[in-house]
Formats: sequence, structure tokens, C-alpha cells
Amino acid sequence: MDLKGTKTEKNIIEAFIQETQSAMTYDYAAYRADVEGHNEITTKLRSSAAIRRGHAMGNMQLLQKDPVTGLRTNITRLNLQSAIEKATRLYHDVYPKMAETAREENLEDIANWFETLAKAERMEAKLYEEALKILLD
Repeated sequence: MDLKGTKTEKNIIEAFIQETQSAMTYDYAAYRADVEGHNEITTKLRSSAAIRRGHAMGNMQLLQKDPVTGLRTNITRLNLQSAIEKATRLYHDVYPKMAETAREENLEDIANWFETLAKAERMEAKLYEEALKILLD
């Protein structure tokens, strides 16, 4: 089924964004509950996060493409290329600009955090490139 350019495609992308954000929010809430010793709440929040990840995966399956890069997701090579593209964009453009903005606002600790994230993304991109090389050899 071709969803390209349809309102339904946009709705699925929005649903994917909402589900992934919810999953991460619930994961963080579970972490906080665990730190505070609320074991039963931790379990419930982790379960909810896992359900949200499942919903996001279902949306990805419907899209059959990465909502950010537009690359198809039904082939490992394309998934690696998409991961390389996203990590590169983050370390090359996004996080350095965010660090610059934080510095302009005299938020040095946050600027340093964004720079740390940029370094991590650069390392991730290299890992994905190595994986792609293994796949193609």
C-alpha cells in the first residue's frame, strides 16, 4: 500500500512520534520510581513503556520507512544507512548548534552536555559504518 503524501501517512508519523516520546517519558519515570524505591510503580511504568515501544514499532511497520530520513526500513542495509545519516546530522549540525545556543545563554553545563552528546553520536555513526562495512563485505 502506498501511503506517500497521504494524510494517513502524516497521522502514522505523528502517532509514531507520540508513542516513542511516551515510551521514553515512561522509561524515565520508571527510573525515578526505582531510585525512590517504588518497585511496584517501577514495574508498571516499565510495562507501559514497553507497550508504547510496541505501538511505535507497529507504526514503523505500517510506514515501512524511517519517518526522519525517509529510507525504507525493511532492509538492514537501509536501516544502517539511516542510522548513519541521523547520527551524522546530530553530531555535525544539531548538537553543535544547541551547544552554541546554550553558551550564548550562559548555560555552560548544558552546552557541555550537548557537546558530549555530539561526541557520542560521532562514535555511534562510526559503529554503524563498521556494521555496514561488515554487511557489505
